[in-house]
Amino acid sequence: MESFFARVGKVWPAGRRDLHWHLLPSPEEAEKLLSAYPADRFSRPGLVRVPSEWLHCTLVHAVGMTAEHVDVDALIAGTQELARQTRPFRLTFDRPAVGPVAVEISGWPGEPFTSLVDGLTALLDEHHGGEFKLAASRYPHMSIAYTAAGAEAVDAGDLRQSLAHLDGPLSHTLHATRLHLVEQWHDGSTITWRTLASLPLDGNRRTTDVPGLHAGDVAQTIINVMGWQTATSSTWVSPEMERIEHRGDQRWIGVSSSLMHTGVSLSAGRIHDGQYASPEARSSGRLDGSDQAALALAVRRLWERLDGLEQTNEKSL
Repeated sequence: MESFFARVGKVWPAGRRDLHWHLLPSPEEAEKLLSAYPADRFSRPGLVRVPSEWLHCTLVHAVGMTAEHVDVDALIAGTQELARQTRPFRLTFDRPAVGPVAVEISGWPGEPFTSLVDGLTALLDEHHGGEFKLAASRYPHMSIAYTAAGAEAVDAGDLRQSLAHLDGPLSHTLHATRLHLVEQWHDGSTITWRTLASLPLDGNRRTTDVPGLHAGDVAQTIINVMGWQTATSSTWVSPEMERIEHRGDQRWIGVSSSLMHTGVSLSAGRIHDGQYASPEARSSGRLDGSDQAALALAVRRLWERLDGLEQTNEKSL
């Protein structure tokens, strides 16, 4: 393989603090994203695993643009307006791919991400067009390991084989709720940054925009009211479908919503060896997805039904 830092060093030398726009996972999300990839898989000369605190999903790298070159306050103000127009979204990251200079995990869906990239690129072109090269990400991805000095000794085929033998589900979610402007640099083996602004994404939150509910918002409400913030993860299926995974209890909850009304339905089942069993319990009738108490009660009843099924199965053995 080829050294990532030697390649980028030709246009982004070590120590230079270029401006970048990122989506950043929360500390809990970063730990979950990396937990499926044991450190020993990357323990080889010429390969550097990315620490969880420096895991990032780049939107745009303004090559050569530093805080000394621009009015940072004006740049933040322009970026803030874009953030206000952008609705929070989720990215689900899955199996790793070994490229020439890094091991990366790709995310989906692409559309919310690419729209944000296009907005940032247009903003920078308008105010600084032609002054700096904009390296815009074409798809959502995060590098979990970079090649460095000695990269020529890394056997890409052997690395792919090692990663292919990872057991268990690898899908994890990044909740994109903030747009981060950072000044970022590297030392030839590690990328670090200093945050200049962290701007909330809050567009399209007016109730008149969407008369119904996004399933992801309902799933997050359930996680919050049940106190499951550290015990669960959620996976985007579509704007009207989301799956909550409670690994501790080895169960899942499916959320089905509508963008046309606030009615939702819930289903639940077990997780066996990383596989999701067919729904074994369903909510009774349509629920009001904006009613936190109703959601909490429905979840508890689904859990009780699953408990009852487990007790029945145990008696039949």
